[in-house]
Amino acid sequence: METAFRKMDLDSVFPVQAVRDGVIVSKRGDVTIGWEVFLPVAFSLTEEAYDDILQSLHAAVRILPPWTMVHRQDWFLYDRFVPSYDGRFLHDAYESHFAGRRYLTHRQFLYLTMTSKAGSLRPNGQTAAFGIRFSAPIPSADDVAQFVTKAGEFATVLSGGGRLALRRLTDADLLGEDGRAGILQRYTMLGSPSPLMTDIAAEGGERLRIRDQVLVGFKLSDSEGLPGELENVSRVDELSGPSGGLYLSKASAVGLRLDCEHVVNQYILLPAQGQFLTDLDRKRRKM
Repeated sequence: METAFRKMDLDSVFPVQAVRDGVIVSKRGDVTIGWEVFLPVAFSLTEEAYDDILQSLHAAVRILPPWTMVHRQDWFLYDRFVPSYDGRFLHDAYESHFAGRRYLTHRQFLYLTMTSKAGSLRPNGQTAAFGIRFSAPIPSADDVAQFVTKAGEFATVLSGGGRLALRRLTDADLLGEDGRAGILQRYTMLGSPSPLMTDIAAEGGERLRIRDQVLVGFKLSDSEGLPGELENVSRVDELSGPSGGLYLSKASAVGLRLDCEHVVNQYILLPAQGQFLTDLDRKRRKM
């Protein structure tokens, strides 16, 4: 019995065209700049502090040009605790107690993408996983320079509140160096730090298999899909007391509190306001 299957080279569908000076250029002509975000310690913020972060994000987003996409990406991967002994009895006993235990690590990245209406509103089937369907002209050097300036202002406003710290991603972070895999490769290989890549197999059209791991994707387009009421924070009842509470973000149910390896992607698209209001008015009159 023969089994028929399709095989294609990853380079032919990988959406990245080039990376230079920390700027990612896609095969569709989109330009992306990224940062690694350093968050406050879990359970250390109050409700007012979460509101301050959202206000900083709102102010930062307002300065971006139309058709800019804000992409927040959170990696939650398992690691094992490696002890560091120094000869002190109590310290070594503490390290031995946790030696080899598995825990969930967290890294957050933030990306800004300069795109267009046609590029941002394309059908879901025209993603890199199904091939590059069309390409747009590469933006000019002046357009990229202006976008880099706006991105710098965005990062300054976002980190100006003192709650968050941002570090601009470099070519070495994105592509890797000295035998170390970069962010692009690690994301493609489900977080594996190994520089070796493997085949990606589509199983049944709904799952992807990479090495011995099976990847399942879910889309959450409505906040009603999250548990609890629509609030900025979520109270952790099992760790809270009558005199005070401990809080996490609203989406912690699919983030820190989801006990499995996963990646959470959140997107904010900024359409041109005048055109957006015109389209809404046209729909209103049609209805």
